[in-house]
Amino acid sequence: GGSQEFQVLDVGQGLSQLYLGPGARTVVIDAGGGEYPYDKGETVVAPHLFFLNRNVIDYLIISHYDKDHAGGAFGLVHELKVREVLGPHPVGRNNPVFEGLKGLLQKKGIAFKIIERPLILRLGTGTRLYIYPGNSCPGARGRNDLGLVCLLCSGERSILMPADIEKRRERCLIQKGMIGPIDVMVVPHHGSASSSSEAFLKAMEPEAAIFSYGEMN
Repeated sequence: GGSQEFQVLDVGQGLSQLYLGPGARTVVIDAGGGEYPYDKGETVVAPHLFFLNRNVIDYLIISHYDKDHAGGAFGLVHELKVREVLGPHPVGRNNPVFEGLKGLLQKKGIAFKIIERPLILRLGTGTRLYIYPGNSCPGARGRNDLGLVCLLCSGERSILMPADIEKRRERCLIQKGMIGPIDVMVVPHHGSASSSSEAFLKAMEPEAAIFSYGEMN
């Protein structure tokens, strides 16, 4: 029961998505880009949440540690109360965004959970957020394909947030048959030619698609 809303914010070249549920339940999936103190978390996402009287983020989910998805997390952590942060294993060594975020969260005493197997967040009656890590896909490699894919389901409605996955991960999702058909899809990798294969679109059958990308991209 209660009203629910899904929003994709205008953060330029990057991505930030919000789930706004009953009882002020708030989930942020990616936080836009930039560098603190001028990142999109500080300049776009936090002011928008303050305007909505949402001063607490229950879950801040980082799909992967590219700056255009994770850079804004620093501003959000500075500006709002964040109960828990979820993210994937970093790819490679010494990822500066991951290391910086990990250090900030330790300093603030905020739980940072690395997602290694599929997870379900129950966000209220009939609403679930499914989180699929890339390590469940044999052969996936690179930051994009090893990121977190999120599927929001409420009643009979579903919204897919695939972040920056590319065709290899798309094939894996099709083969596993865990996702699709869906109602709404945030287009993977900002509409890049590396993603949104014909097979993936046929399997997902979205009724609507949302693009998040910057000018001239």
